[in-house]
Amino acid sequence: MPMLRQLLLFSFALLLCLEPLPSTGHPQIPELTMTSFSVRSTIVSRYASTRVRTELSNPHAEAKEAIFDLDLPSSAFISNFTM
Repeated sequence: MPMLRQLLLFSFALLLCLEPLPSTGHPQIPELTMTSFSVRSTIVSRYASTRVRTELSNPHAEAKEAIFDLDLPSSAFISNFTM
């Protein structure tokens, strides 16, 4: 059960970290808008698999940069990364 609690806290912390950056170029139009965010975790034995899916919308004609910052526990690793 402690692992499930840790995953829930991790998911909540991830949600807080993914807030859009403040707009600097166009005060009336946000830089990027998060349109979808989901976290799905499954635990089998001692292995946890977590899938994070985020969709952003760019209302501007030019490309904008998005920063995705994810803190992992020291014993965790990433596999099957897709973007």
